Amino acid sequence: MQFRNIYMTGLVLIGCITLFLLYVQLFYSPLLYITGDTVVRRADWERVSHMYGNMMTRQEEFLKQRSLEDVVLHYAKQQQIIVNDEAVKAQMNQLGSNKTERIKQLKSLGMTEEESYQNIYRAMTGFQVKQQLTKHITVSEQEIQSVYQQNIEAFSVPELRTIKYIHIKNLQNKHELDRYFLSIESFKDAYEIVQHPSIQKGLQELVSIAQLQGELSKPIATYMFQAPENQLIGPIQDIEGQIWFYVEAVQKPQILPLPTVKAKIHSTILLEKQTAFFQKWLKTQKKVQHYKIFPGNLKRHQLISFWFDLPHHVMLLL
Repeated sequence: MQFRNIYMTGLVLIGCITLFLLYVQLFYSPLLYITGDTVVRRADWERVSHMYGNMMTRQEEFLKQRSLEDVVLHYAKQQQIIVNDEAVKAQMNQLGSNKTERIKQLKSLGMTEEESYQNIYRAMTGFQVKQQLTKHITVSEQEIQSVYQQNIEAFSVPELRTIKYIHIKNLQNKHELDRYFLSIESFKDAYEIVQHPSIQKGLQELVSIAQLQGELSKPIATYMFQAPENQLIGPIQDIEGQIWFYVEAVQKPQILPLPTVKAKIHSTILLEKQTAFFQKWLKTQKKVQHYKIFPGNLKRHQLISFWFDLPHHVMLLL
């Protein structure tokens, strides 16, 4: 009798373990992150991950982005920062003037209207939170002048030229075109009239020598930047044929004055200060909300994830 009881107990135990393993295999969804009162599991993430991109190598990055969004949304909920429904719909209407157009546009993006609404709502809420948190941040005249002086080279503009050219490549009987290269006027006629597969015509407007070297060979670009203005130059021989050109305009090198770039410097400094403040605030909020993220559970087997998650489940119950 005692053996039978032990045998039956063993069978029950094996059955329970089997059922437990089956449950974990079929139904358990591993934890991915916890913040505030938000608990997100792998199944939750799989429903929304396509909105962040399908690159499997960046799934951890996208997951972290989503989790930090939820940190901000949790704070917004606590502070009763609410985005107006009409404002969200106004943004959605930019995808199309009617529902049919929006659905068509969203289909090409692999999203539904509801998903688009939630995406826009999350983005607008995050923007409102950031605006509220950083509204006290200002930029002084001294900061603007300091950045301008310390980065003066960044505001220098090199010599820029507008150059029109004709490149004759491997064309037989080139002498037939000689009449077009007697003057700038005849060159202009050729530029407008002559059409041939072996003739490449180009107009580079207010380009630097570095930009021109990206279009033509370095020796040719250098030659064009040494040539006088409004003078027909050519033929210049290169490995593909001959080039004729003239310089239409020259803009001398200059350093942009502070008043010209002041607004840009102001916006750059302001953005940097706001971003730094927001990142510091976000770090604090993660502690306040007991933020935890488990990117390893994206790939772990459910059974391993279950035991890994167990302490966190216990903490959630306390």
